[in-house]
Amino acid sequence: MLSRKLGLFTVGAFGIALLVMAGTAHAQSTSGAIQGVITDEAAGGTALPGVTVIATSPALQGEATEASDDAGSYYISNLPPGTYLLTFVYGEITVRRENVIVYLGKVTPVNAKINTAKVGGEVITITTKTPTIDAGSTKQGTTIGQDYTKNVPLRGRTY
Repeated sequence: MLSRKLGLFTVGAFGIALLVMAGTAHAQSTSGAIQGVITDEAAGGTALPGVTVIATSPALQGEATEASDDAGSYYISNLPPGTYLLTFVYGEITVRRENVIVYLGKVTPVNAKINTAKVGGEVITITTKTPTIDAGSTKQGTTIGQDYTKNVPLRGRTY
């Protein structure tokens, strides 16, 4: 009788251990994200809530849309890796940010400054490159992009 109870106990403990281990397994990410803060340039850099952020890319079917919260923050997740065009719309003001690169399993930081003093439907396009480092993340790792894979020397090939 004692051996039966002991056997059930060890099977139960083993089952619980398997469940705990399965719960800590991490799934590999198949997408990336874009996040940032939108500020009002005319008001000295205060947060700008209610800005519509639209992400478009050939890698994405349709578009991804998000609105900034009370702190001016936005977060667009589940984006396939690729190059994106971000459009920030606040009333009649439109600001575009081109060449935003989203990597697999990474969060790309893209902050925007909108000058609310200018009204009139003008479209401003920003063409600077997005930073490759996420200052808010503590993760360590290397991002391997197309530039890296094109420049890796192959065996038997010399420069």
